[in-house]
Amino acid sequence: MPVIQSSTEIQTYSDAVQYVLDAHALGRTPTNERHARSAIRRAYRDLPNKHAWNYYYRQRLLQTVADYATGTIVFDFAGGAHERMLTLTTGTWPSWAAYGRVIIDDVHYEVDDRKSDSIITLTETSNPGADVASTTFTIYRNSYPLPAVFGVMVGLWEIGDRLPIHFVDQRNQHQSLQEFYENPGTPCHATIRATGKYLSGQEIVFGPPPSEALTYDMLFQSYPRPLNIEEYSNATVSITSGAATVTGATGVVFPTTCAGSVIRFSSGAVKPTGPLGAIDGAENPFVHQGVIKSRDTATQLTLEEVMPTTIATLSAVGYTISDPIDIDTNRMLSAFQLACEADFSRLAARKDMLEKSQMAASALRLAMEADELVVNARGNAVHDPFKRTHVTTEA
Repeated sequence: MPVIQSSTEIQTYSDAVQYVLDAHALGRTPTNERHARSAIRRAYRDLPNKHAWNYYYRQRLLQTVADYATGTIVFDFAGGAHERMLTLTTGTWPSWAAYGRVIIDDVHYEVDDRKSDSIITLTETSNPGADVASTTFTIYRNSYPLPAVFGVMVGLWEIGDRLPIHFVDQRNQHQSLQEFYENPGTPCHATIRATGKYLSGQEIVFGPPPSEALTYDMLFQSYPRPLNIEEYSNATVSITSGAATVTGATGVVFPTTCAGSVIRFSSGAVKPTGPLGAIDGAENPFVHQGVIKSRDTATQLTLEEVMPTTIATLSAVGYTISDPIDIDTNRMLSAFQLACEADFSRLAARKDMLEKSQMAASALRLAMEADELVVNARGNAVHDPFKRTHVTTEA
């Protein structure tokens, strides 16, 4: 989970809503708030598609599993405890079996569910169609879910041999599985596709299917973390100086999805205002903010970092919880805010929508020009100064 540097400007979902309403000189009515939220979500979703922002490059490790072929199996097509039931006579189905495929007589069948250590079921559209007597088998897993925020794959490398994995289209991947890969082996290529196992998600599919546990280093462009909590603030909370535990008073029920959200603390019982103050002119700035690491109970949170000892213990103080706007505020904030304004004007059919759109386009160009983290960075291969060519002294 991320932490907040003391000098970093953080924009939250709540800040963005207030900004859009302020930009159009509007009060907080249900219709105005709904339009503001819709505009923010649209601008937030579209921003990564307008430029390959350096901010959205992410690195993850991906671990495959080895295939499994211990014992024999019996397939009962119908009439058993489960339809299309595959029973393992010895051994134990792997914990990941529900996401695997089973090879029986050189045909690859898709697993539907893992019922127990000894029973799995096959899907309605991928099974032998009749009972199969005791025979050998191999089960493997060649597809793995990608992060929910996955956007575009940049590169994938197998760590052990430091070899890159090449990507092919889905048609070639499927054809290879049917024609060439009778058994699992060492993957040499992969494809990315939508997965039916995870709603709206993407998965990576290896070819051939992995026969052993391997670790891959993945570089990809992501989408920002989703926005769920605009603002939650009920009753008061307390946090001890130098501690990371937040305790809610009676009436507090922290949102179940608040891990990763930003919590801001007031110095008194009234909740803190945003960075620009309240719409009525009142100002009550937060004295501390942090990222929520976990929701331990309905009334207790743990922060990513302890509250600095330079801040005294806060007892029964107001607070707000809101999701962060996942952008580089130094380079992308103006473009994001003006895009929100333009989308709001379109939704509300305001007369200034053309002007707002032009301003947003201009801000986007400036942000794209500023999105260079290293001056004269090279796009070609990196030179290794410690690598030497082989030199021989033979005549």
